Amino acid sequence: EVQDDLLERIVFLPRTAWGVFDHETTRACDDVSCRGRLYDSIVNFGENLPDAELQKAWKHAGEADLCIVLGSSLRVTPAACIPEAVAQAKGKLVICNLQQIGRAG
Repeated sequence: EVQDDLLERIVFLPRTAWGVFDHETTRACDDVSCRGRLYDSIVNFGENLPDAELQKAWKHAGEADLCIVLGSSLRVTPAACIPEAVAQAKGKLVICNLQQIGRAG
C-alpha cells in the first residue's frame, strides 16, 4: 500500500548529462523573477543515455519490487531491457501503453 507521504519523500533530480543532451524548448520559467529558458530532459534517438543514470537504473532494477512502464514500446535498448531485469529478479511489472509491446518478463 502506498504511504500518504510518498510524494513528499520523492526527490526529482535533473539529469546530469549536458552537451548534446541540451534540448532548449521555446518556453521560459513562469516565475517572473526568473524567466529563464527551459530545457527538456529527453534523450532523442541516436543519443546515448547518460552512463551514471543508466548504471543506477540497472542497480534499482535488481532491487525493485515493482516496475511501472508508461508510454514505451519497450523496443529501444538498453532501457527496454530494464523492466525485464525487474521481472527476472521476481519484481512485478505494470505496463501502460497504447501500442503493442514486445515480450516483457
